[in-house]
Amino acid sequence: MGLVVTTAYQRAFPGRPEQVALARSWALSCLPANCPRTGDVSLVVSELVTNALLHTRSGSAPDGEFVVRLEVCDPRRVRLEVTDQGEAARGAHISAQQVSGTAHVPEVPAQRAHIPTAHPAHIPENRPAALVRPAGEGGYGLAVVCALIGPEALSVRHTPRGRTTACTIAWPAPCDGSAAEVGR
Repeated sequence: MGLVVTTAYQRAFPGRPEQVALARSWALSCLPANCPRTGDVSLVVSELVTNALLHTRSGSAPDGEFVVRLEVCDPRRVRLEVTDQGEAARGAHISAQQVSGTAHVPEVPAQRAHIPTAHPAHIPENRPAALVRPAGEGGYGLAVVCALIGPEALSVRHTPRGRTTACTIAWPAPCDGSAAEVGR
């Protein structure tokens, strides 16, 4: 077995709504050139960071912050992690309206035949199967993430300081291994 070389980038951001767009731009700058899933990476970063701001101390504490880590595992795959500061203080939270101004919905390629669907008994009326939220989730963001990358590619790990939500995003053909030289 040969040596596996990966490149990892990590950056901490203040826990403020305008940081969603900055985290997204930074993560995109770390991707290999010609990465075919930049839109998916953009959406996943936005969702995971927004969740950190809406639901944890990262968005509710005055000194809140979150950390984004992107690892280029090989020319066909990246691992993305967002680490937050854990449970929000009671009664203190950032509002969805504050964050929604920074939301970005990238173009989603038409070839999404692999999107998993939920069991029909769990689909609310008038909701597409791919957008059924996972049990215990308050919104549809993680359901969209799972539809893009597959539910098995998303994980959550609790730590003494908070929670790390991670996923792997892969594509079929290798791309140029160099990353853009913007904002790292």
